[in-house]
Amino acid sequence: MNIYSVPLSATLLISASALAQAQDLPPATNLEQIVRYEPAADYTQIAESDPVQPTPAADLGKVIAYPSEPSILPTSSLYLTVGGGWAHLRGPATYGVTEYTWDQSFEADPHVTFVRQHNFSPEQHGWFGNIAAGYKPNDGSGLAAIELYGRMMGAANELQLDSRAAYAVWYSEGPPSSQVVAEAINGEPFLKQERQFMEFGLRLKGTSLADNPDAALSLEPFGGNFNEQTKARLRGVSGFGQASDPGLPRSALRTSEIDGWLGGVNIAIEYRLPVAQAAYLQFRTSAGAYGIAADGHFTWHSVHVHTGNTEEFRFSKKDDRSGFGARVGGEMKLVKEFFPGLSVAAVAGLDYWSRLPTARLTEDYFKPPVRTVWDDFIFVNAGVELTYEFGQ
Repeated sequence: MNIYSVPLSATLLISASALAQAQDLPPATNLEQIVRYEPAADYTQIAESDPVQPTPAADLGKVIAYPSEPSILPTSSLYLTVGGGWAHLRGPATYGVTEYTWDQSFEADPHVTFVRQHNFSPEQHGWFGNIAAGYKPNDGSGLAAIELYGRMMGAANELQLDSRAAYAVWYSEGPPSSQVVAEAINGEPFLKQERQFMEFGLRLKGTSLADNPDAALSLEPFGGNFNEQTKARLRGVSGFGQASDPGLPRSALRTSEIDGWLGGVNIAIEYRLPVAQAAYLQFRTSAGAYGIAADGHFTWHSVHVHTGNTEEFRFSKKDDRSGFGARVGGEMKLVKEFFPGLSVAAVAGLDYWSRLPTARLTEDYFKPPVRTVWDDFIFVNAGVELTYEFGQ
């Protein structure tokens, strides 16, 4: 048995020469025909009891010239996203109070003239915040990420009116004959409305859409809550200078709270467009449907002080309704990766909801009673998001 020990450099030269004449060489039959190298001078002989059947030299040349791709997939990872910023909400205008003026030339029976109605503004500004935690399996299954998300938005407006005018607040639970009204001079009315929206759900994001790796389809079951609260407070003296009760205290407080729970499914398409080194634009459009159930609670409390006695009124009413609605949304992000795993995005989005609950309040003797109704809403937001991917 002839075993040759040669340095590594000599072995490479011998291998190159052997490959050039690969077609003329017979296949190796056992370990004795293999030329090998020994990194150490005292390397011992290979045992004769372990013969192997190596690849023919011709095929070995192909393996060296055309190495196969490794079958190792990227490792899975977790990520966390937090964000927030400015929000704008547009919904229906809700009745607040009615402003009057009067002609005091007739002291016993002044002539009352309607001036205008003050409503809660349909345009409200506020804030939004969102959080998402996701898992990227990276297993070649076609699922890019599984993400749990939540977001919340709040908006409010307050209105303090001129206390030198006269005001009236209306309330009714039934036909016009059941209406109550509080009228006051120097009424100092205070109006406040708050609306909050909360959404939570699951996003199942695909890796590509129509063989385009920059586009992806997402299936998103979701739930949410919409809450609206209104308050109209009137404090002043008895109305319009009647001689029967001049200048006596009068106050009224009317409130409403609407609470709606919803659940549905959203389908979204996302598209990425590279714009610079480690930066890209991401566009998202979505559409979905949902069911919703809402409860309304309305209260009235007023105190009228007359000469010799005080009248106090308390009323309350509850109602509920349910239905279905549709939603359509769009979002754009400018994402910049500052170092592996950390990225910051400027984000702007819009969400339209065809049916959310709101309060319809009594405006005068000819209007229906307080109740819960449906109306459409638009949410707009702009802010910043921070994403960190663990394991990058």
